[in-house]
Amino acid sequence: MKISFLFLGLLLALLGGLPASGQNACPTPPPAGCPQPFRVVDAGTGQEVTVLQVGCPVRFEQNCGRVTAPTLLYYQVLKGTNTIPVNCFPTTTAGVTTYTPTLADVGPVTVFELSNPTTSTGSGVAYIRNYTVINPTPPTFIVDACTNGVAAISIVNPAYPSYSVQVNGGLPQSFTRSVQVGVTPGVAATFLVTANPGSSCPQSASQTFTVPVPQPAVLASVTRQATTPSGGPAILEFTQEQPE
Repeated sequence: MKISFLFLGLLLALLGGLPASGQNACPTPPPAGCPQPFRVVDAGTGQEVTVLQVGCPVRFEQNCGRVTAPTLLYYQVLKGTNTIPVNCFPTTTAGVTTYTPTLADVGPVTVFELSNPTTSTGSGVAYIRNYTVINPTPPTFIVDACTNGVAAISIVNPAYPSYSVQVNGGLPQSFTRSVQVGVTPGVAATFLVTANPGSSCPQSASQTFTVPVPQPAVLASVTRQATTPSGGPAILEFTQEQPE
């Protein structure tokens, strides 16, 4: 009799650890051919973002042709990586697809989507994506002079996926960490670097820098050190002034 009860207890424990019939895993693996079932876009420009900024509103959009009725679509942002709500059911309101990060959200966050739930236990299709919330600051960059009228731009605090630089208000040139741009030597140029170009919350900083005009080497002196014992040619030493 004890063996029967023990067997029954083990069986119930095993069954209790399995999902109910017809219930999806939480989170659900992305479907084949759609690695990103939803995306996060800038609320102002509609451009997809990969980094979330404090105070910059974003919007959640379904991907791959997915369309769910607003009353059956939930989004929630949770602190941490691969985080899901209790019982796999959001505490947010159905149909709310906008979100503005706050200082309390800085760090890794999980965007959780639940569509077509049938009960409050969270049975439905749940997808997650991981992001990072940053407190935006203007980019810090260094300008160095190169040869032939070229300036090198280098980002000191890379926190954004992309940047752009404009020289004297010209066309922006995109880059990730560093880039070289042409300038007129001897003329002061203004470099405007913008972080996360295309966002409705850009962060910019500018510097003025002059690439010096290349100077040819100048022969400074010729010194006669000695003659050979046979009275042959003298040994001469040449020095040059290097351009500044």
